[in-house]
Amino acid sequence: MAKRLFLAVPLPGSAAAAAARSCDFLRDRCPRARWTREENLHATVLFLGDVEDVQLDRLAPAFGEAFDPVAPFGLEAHGIVPGPSGRRPTMLWIGFGDSAEFSALSGAAYDIASRELDLPLLRDEAAPHVTLARFRDGLPTPCALAAGQVAFSATFIAEECVLFESRLSADGPTYIELNRFAFGGRDA
Repeated sequence: MAKRLFLAVPLPGSAAAAAARSCDFLRDRCPRARWTREENLHATVLFLGDVEDVQLDRLAPAFGEAFDPVAPFGLEAHGIVPGPSGRRPTMLWIGFGDSAEFSALSGAAYDIASRELDLPLLRDEAAPHVTLARFRDGLPTPCALAAGQVAFSATFIAEECVLFESRLSADGPTYIELNRFAFGGRDA
C-alpha cells in the first residue's frame, strides 16, 4: 500500500511556539487561510509523493546511512513571506537565509530517493521554508501586506531529519513519523 511521504527538519518546540504566536496577528486578516497546526511545523527537505512499502524498506536505511555523518547545522528564520516565488503565491512561509548545509541535505536526499524509488521527483530549489498557511485561490493582497508587518525571527540548530507520512483529510493533514535520522552519529 502506498504512503504519501516527505522528509523534513522539524522545528524545535520553542521555534514552533514562536511561529504560532506570530500567526495570531494574521488569523483575523487572513480568514480564508488553512493554517498549519503548531505540532506540524517543519522545513521540508524533500517531498517524495506516493511510496510503496517495499520501496520504503530500501529507502529508510539509505537515508540513515547518508544522514549519519551530517553535522548539526544552524537555520536562521528571517520573516513571514509569500511563497512560492516565481508564480502567484498560494502560501505564507517562514523564510530562512541561504543555507549551504540545508541545500546539501536536500540534494543528498534527492539523489538517494531518485536512485531507490526510480520515480520522477520534483526538485525544488533547496531553500528552507516552513509553510504556515495555504490559500486555495491564491494569497490575497491584504494578507500578504499584513504578513509583511509581522516581525518574526528565530534561530535553531537542525539536529535531525524525519521521514513523515502525510494523511490528508478535510480537517488538514496528519503527519505520522516513520523514521528519525539524527545528524552526527547521535541516536535519534
